[in-house]
Amino acid sequence: MTLPKKDEKGYLEIAPRADGFAVVAAKQHAAELAALFLQYGVRCERREGPDEDELRFPVGVDRAQVQEILDGYKTAKGS
Repeated sequence: MTLPKKDEKGYLEIAPRADGFAVVAAKQHAAELAALFLQYGVRCERREGPDEDELRFPVGVDRAQVQEILDGYKTAKGS
C-alpha cells in the first residue's frame, strides 16, 4: 500500500472559458468531483480526454460555490 503524495490535489484550479469556466483534473479526481458537484446540485459537463478530463461549468453557475466545493475536496483526507 502506498500513501498518497502530499498535496496531490493541489493542481486543481478553476480556469476561465469563453462559455463559462472549467476544472481540468486527472480522471480519478474528475470522476470524484463530478459526483461531488452533482451532490451539491451544481451542474457541470464532463469532457473526457486521453489523460485528463475537463469539468465544464456554463455561464450562470456560481463560481464561488464551485471554488468552495473544490477547496473542500482538495483538503479532504483519504480521497
